[in-house]
Amino acid sequence: MNPRSTAYEAVAVTRLSYGGSDSILLVVSEIYLALLFIRENRKKKKMREETKKQLVWLFVIAFWTLGFFFSRWSNPPAFAKEIGRSISVPLSGDAWLPLVYFPLTVVASFVLAQLFFGGGIIFMFFRGVWDSTVFSRLEAIVAETNLISIQYGQLWTMFYYLMILGCNLPLCLWAAQLGASQSLKVLERLQGKLVRPSEEVRWKMLMLIIASIVLAIPSSLAISYA
Repeated sequence: MNPRSTAYEAVAVTRLSYGGSDSILLVVSEIYLALLFIRENRKKKKMREETKKQLVWLFVIAFWTLGFFFSRWSNPPAFAKEIGRSISVPLSGDAWLPLVYFPLTVVASFVLAQLFFGGGIIFMFFRGVWDSTVFSRLEAIVAETNLISIQYGQLWTMFYYLMILGCNLPLCLWAAQLGASQSLKVLERLQGKLVRPSEEVRWKMLMLIIASIVLAIPSSLAISYA
């Protein structure tokens, strides 16, 4: 039985019994109905927010996957690789580079995803194109590595590439999802809808940046020995 319809029946019966007078029972029934209506609206709103969040995640992962396999199955244009490389971590260089680029790429993914009210998640396509190059280099190292006479430099290089694909990449995808969700809320405000400001995005971004800095430390050691 639907509790909302039950409340409506209770109000109708009370009005018929008391001739529409402002009885205590009538007031209590209508208050109960109002509270039930508010609770249902909150549930629906929460479900809509969860649906939007899942859809944003779907588009972020889909764009990255499309770029990754597009680069593996075809020859992407040079500008696509350059854009992807600019929002990723350098594959070689000084030891301080991961300490800068690990958190910087997370922030860049968050900011770029907010462009065009969430349309900026297309940059995850270019990130996927470049990550395909990183994965291909990792494959080449593994194929050329001899387990009997493996060199420490190769081990450190493989570890560094795995840190980029296994740690930096998920954090950047998460940051892009947060950025796109935040931009959709801004769009709703511009449309005149009442949207409460949320501190959740700021706290999550802060945690992502902290996690990036922590993960950048072993990555810096890896690139220095690679």
